[in-house]
Amino acid sequence: MREEVLKSVIDIIVKETEIEEDINGDSDLFDDLELSSLEIFTIFSLFEEKFGKKFSEKEISTIVTVNDIVDLIENKG
Repeated sequence: MREEVLKSVIDIIVKETEIEEDINGDSDLFDDLELSSLEIFTIFSLFEEKFGKKFSEKEISTIVTVNDIVDLIENKG
């Protein structure tokens, strides 16, 4: 299950940002991928659609890596 969520998260990030570099679970959204806060909130709206879960601003603000996103999605129930 985790690998499927990770693949979906990476696919959405790549499609939305057109980042060409390798993205993995340890990729830092700010330092490695150089995403802005606006881009992250936009991507999270796509995660909400894909996974049928709602995320608060507070939850999103704690995210640093791709693995953090996967953990949040998996722990959301």
